Amino acid sequence: MLKRLAAAALTAAALLIATVGPSVAAAPQVDTWSNDVSVPYVDCGTFTADGVWTVRHRLTMWLDAAGNPVSDHEIVTFSGAFVNHDSGASVPDSGRSVYFDTFNPDGTYATTMQNTVRHSGCLHTAGRFDFQTETFHGNADTFGEYVALCEALGG
Repeated sequence: MLKRLAAAALTAAALLIATVGPSVAAAPQVDTWSNDVSVPYVDCGTFTADGVWTVRHRLTMWLDAAGNPVSDHEIVTFSGAFVNHDSGASVPDSGRSVYFDTFNPDGTYATTMQNTVRHSGCLHTAGRFDFQTETFHGNADTFGEYVALCEALGG
C-alpha cells in the first residue's frame, strides 16, 4: 500500500513538473502604453476635421518554449473628439479595436483579424476586418454620417 502511494505521489509530482515547466516558460508577455494624437481625418471642404484622441494599447504576446512569437492580442481604445480647429467645434468620439495575430515560424505575420466598434455623435462602426482577404463584415460609416459630422462641426 505504501509503495503504491509513493508511486502515485511521484507520478503526480512528475506530471505537475512536466506541465508547469513549459507553461511558465511560455507565459504571455503584456505591454501597455498610451499616446495622444491629432491627425487630419475628414476633409469637410472649407476645413479639415481632425481626430484628437488619447489612444491606449494593451498588447499580450504568447511565445513558444523557445521564446518565438506564436500569437498576440492587442486591445486599442481611443477617446477624444473630431475637432474643427478653426471654429473650436467638436464632436465626441471613442471606440475600441481588438487585433488577433498569429505568426509564422520565422516571426512574420500569418493572420490578422480586427474587431472594431466606434461610438461617436455622428460616426457609428461595428464589425470585423480580415486582413488576409481584405473584407469587412458589419456596419461601416456611411457618406451621410460624414456629411452629418462636417455639418455638426460647422461645415
